Amino acid sequence: MRRTLATLAALLLLAFNASAQLGFMAGVTTTLSSIESGSITAADITQYHAGIAFKKKLGILALQPGILYNIKGEQLKGDDYKAILKTGFVEIPLQVQLGISVADFRPFVFGEPYLGFAVTNSTTDTYSSEGYSGGYWDTVSDRLEFGFAFGAGIDILRHLQVCAKYVYNSRPIYYSNTLSGYDLTQQKCAGIMVTAAIFF
Repeated sequence: MRRTLATLAALLLLAFNASAQLGFMAGVTTTLSSIESGSITAADITQYHAGIAFKKKLGILALQPGILYNIKGEQLKGDDYKAILKTGFVEIPLQVQLGISVADFRPFVFGEPYLGFAVTNSTTDTYSSEGYSGGYWDTVSDRLEFGFAFGAGIDILRHLQVCAKYVYNSRPIYYSNTLSGYDLTQQKCAGIMVTAAIFF
């Protein structure tokens, strides 16, 4: 799978000629949750993402593929229990924008399918008095992810971009009954991403 993602990334680079803009981006990823299981509830968790993108304008349309490292996760809380799961993905989004330039500004809306592969995973579990912190993978149901995002943004002076989007994974990331018997299969790591980018 890592080789497949590397191949896709290489194809994205070849697909864009010298007129495409190269951008560096970073922002925050908030994974939303509404899981309740007995005395345990799941809280939102905010992490980060960073990567590169290539933007090519085609009239009122623009294509913006990218390569991101994006951390998603889950936070479980109870009277005597707390667990934090953080899973980092290498993602390849393909953003299709529709926008109109007005003076030095270009507001746009977009849709964005994406494909990703989990490369890092950590779990902090305070269920016992000693606690546990580690990077085991038995909480992760599938390291491959795919989904869709939609949102809006604005280009400023062709070089600065700010956008916000809602992201939805197509399937759950975590197994059921792997952390103290609580069902995590409802958590698809949907959430909100806010990103700032500089293009050259």
